[in-house]
Amino acid sequence: MKVEEMLSIGNVVGTTQFPVYQVTFWSFEPARHSSIEDHPSGLLAERWQLSEARDYAEVENWARLDGRAFEAFAVFGGPEVLTSGEIELVRLSGYNPALGAGYSAEDFISNADDLGRVQEALRSNNFDQ
Repeated sequence: MKVEEMLSIGNVVGTTQFPVYQVTFWSFEPARHSSIEDHPSGLLAERWQLSEARDYAEVENWARLDGRAFEAFAVFGGPEVLTSGEIELVRLSGYNPALGAGYSAEDFISNADDLGRVQEALRSNNFDQ
């Protein structure tokens, strides 16, 4: 992680006090063969939208209670963009095992418990990183 002091905050055009979040839970189906090289098969993505959270810690704690590997995002632009049909997500935490070969969970997850849970799920389901 790189840390630098901000000497100027620039021109802030707006702040969203209560952003909308998206959490994607990753589940593993029984192994099956993928027709796409270097793309893991047998993955299921279950997506949830969360709003009115007091802070990101509340979102992350909710996701951890599920016990599955997850990836969490803030919806860039807040609630008003949800009606447009196109959204931009800012990844906050977690790992997407569908990224496939060359992307290690260790590069995305700093929390030791979360990393261990993801690595164990990948190992037990024969997913290579």
